[in-house]
Amino acid sequence: MKSVVLRSFRADRAVWNQPLPPGRPFLGSRLNFLLGIMLSLVTLMFAFTTPPTAANGMVDANAGSRAMVTQFSLMLVIGVVFWLLTIRPQQKKAREQAALLKQLKRNDKVTTSAGLCGTVVNVKDNTVTLRSGESTLEVTKVSIVDVTERASS
Repeated sequence: MKSVVLRSFRADRAVWNQPLPPGRPFLGSRLNFLLGIMLSLVTLMFAFTTPPTAANGMVDANAGSRAMVTQFSLMLVIGVVFWLLTIRPQQKKAREQAALLKQLKRNDKVTTSAGLCGTVVNVKDNTVTLRSGESTLEVTKVSIVDVTERASS
């Protein structure tokens, strides 16, 4: 019995789907970058929150409030960096996927998340009927990940 491996492949996902070569860090490069920035910002946060002392060895009276403002602002920066590097790209990808599904029409050639390739026969509200070889399948719209060829108008 011959086993078949279905694998979807897109150029923009090729790096994320393949196993890591030896010697490469375990986490993805974007995540390593994000963790490095967060670690640096946390280090800075604690460096600036130590109460400064004057030349005579006395602690400044306003040091606590300045340290609190500095700590809060650095936490805000960490949140913004986290949003820019993780949440924003996911939102952009979701918008692109929604636009792709909205433009779906008859005779488009598509690929599903399971790796099935087929031609769109019918488009309904939440489902799409595909013809793949001799079979006709009804799949949910969200399972369509790519339109390989648009139907000529």
